[in-house]
Amino acid sequence: MNFVTSTNINAAVEKIISSIDEVREQWRVPGLAIAVSCRGEDHFYNSGLADVCAKKPFTAETVIPIASVTKPFVAHAVSVLVQKGVLTWDAPVTQYVKDLQFADTEIQEKASLADFLSMRTGLDGYQEWQGIDCNTSDQLKTFISKILPTGSFRESYIYSGLSIAFAAMVIQEVSGRSWTEILEDDVFRPNGIKDYAFSWKQAVEELITAKGYSAVESGWAEMPLTPHEQHLVRADGTLCLSARELLKWLKLLSSHPELQRMITPHVLTHFPDVPLDFWPESYGLCWGRRNYRGHAMAYHRGSEKGFRTVIAILPESDISIAILSNGDRNLLIHLLLNHFLDALLNHNYIPWEPIFEAYRKQIAHGA
Repeated sequence: MNFVTSTNINAAVEKIISSIDEVREQWRVPGLAIAVSCRGEDHFYNSGLADVCAKKPFTAETVIPIASVTKPFVAHAVSVLVQKGVLTWDAPVTQYVKDLQFADTEIQEKASLADFLSMRTGLDGYQEWQGIDCNTSDQLKTFISKILPTGSFRESYIYSGLSIAFAAMVIQEVSGRSWTEILEDDVFRPNGIKDYAFSWKQAVEELITAKGYSAVESGWAEMPLTPHEQHLVRADGTLCLSARELLKWLKLLSSHPELQRMITPHVLTHFPDVPLDFWPESYGLCWGRRNYRGHAMAYHRGSEKGFRTVIAILPESDISIAILSNGDRNLLIHLLLNHFLDALLNHNYIPWEPIFEAYRKQIAHGA
């Protein structure tokens, strides 16, 4: 385990660092990297391996697919156009893309980018949409014109990558630039974010990447993405970044003029009140919201085959955290997020491990 910082840190964080290798092995995760910005100071931690066979360490520079954590980047791309006066969050999308047709009249007349990015249109269609080329506007328009809502407009929360693909299409139609071009030109390059890729194929060819694993009885089994999955560029989840670069972006976003609008709750999620702080209580514009022990927290998590990521921003406390791992379906990233937040916020210690272990057993039995 490696730790890099400019100053000493408090004893609670030191305790986490001293046991991180042991905890990682207990939770059967090959490797992970943690990047923390707390009140202006950056801290980087890593533990374990990015490549088990090659014994390559997992570091702050190791790039993985961040999966659904891509979604807040799409909201950021929209915010660029909002700042430039090209788009607004709340105008009906049919005002910008004239040939749009929805099967539902209320969506046709009222649905805005804020509605799509906060997953409150009532539209799902996720399974059917998987076979659609979401980078082709005509196919996406045809598809979305036929699906009926399964939830109430602006009252229900339905988490679906279709909504993000649709928002990305609106970006392209209105600006003439893709969401990837906007991020590159207006966000990444001007702010020194360098180690990124929009597909796993590009990441493997150009950057220092990890391999994804699933825990098995004999150790870990590699879970390679298929050739098709490696080539995908999708707004709902193919961006690849390292912990170091993710932290750069989180710090940039923390001072972004549109941040409060993006993380403001737009719809309740109605998830069960489990005590693990990774189900959102409400959802903003591609950001889950929770009250973490009295502190407002915006966050998102992503799960790709063999990889898991979680990011969090606590604006009032000036804290940003990114945790990346190459273990499939692991709860360790959420356990560590809670421990770090408790340490950085000077909370009384909570033994989160048995709580997470109980939940792990619960979901393993399909409860």
